[in-house]
Amino acid sequence: MRKLMAQRRQAILTAARKLLANGQAPSMRELAEAAGVAHATPYNLFGNKRGLYVALNQDLRDDLLARIAASAAIDALDRMYAAIKLLSHSLEAQAALHRAIFATIYASGTDRSESGNAAGFWDALIPPLAAAGIIEPGVDVAAFTRNFVYLLSGVLIEWADARIDAREAETAIRYGFTLAALGVATASARPRLHNALRQ
Repeated sequence: MRKLMAQRRQAILTAARKLLANGQAPSMRELAEAAGVAHATPYNLFGNKRGLYVALNQDLRDDLLARIAASAAIDALDRMYAAIKLLSHSLEAQAALHRAIFATIYASGTDRSESGNAAGFWDALIPPLAAAGIIEPGVDVAAFTRNFVYLLSGVLIEWADARIDAREAETAIRYGFTLAALGVATASARPRLHNALRQ
């Protein structure tokens, strides 16, 4: 039974990705039909459309983490910059999909508890910077991560509103991260960060 539910869940998420990437805004009934499942199944598995989009967003994050792990990045700092670049590429390649997700799960006035912790994705990338000696010992890594996410969120709002393109978003995120990291970096990491500002 669990295997069947997992297959149905994946079928719905796959259908949602395809439809949203094509600029459609499907109803839950349309998603069920596209996935080949009963009309009640999306509600049973995700609760509502927002719950479905939260799950879809988590799948996109998991995909991105897998791509980062498979990248040629050699250390924690390289992985951080690889993550920023891959995020930008994903925004560019799947703009309609990302905008639909942002509009649904981060809409003003909605209960954001379901949207998950945006810092969760970066928790896999920023704490290793401290372990690798990039960030000074004693720095509150959780606070640093939250502040980076605030910066990131502002950039993503600009992108979602089409005020900047994906490449401009990448530049802003990369530059903002680098400036923030310089404030807490070890002496040995500073030359690499200064060099990153010039790229």
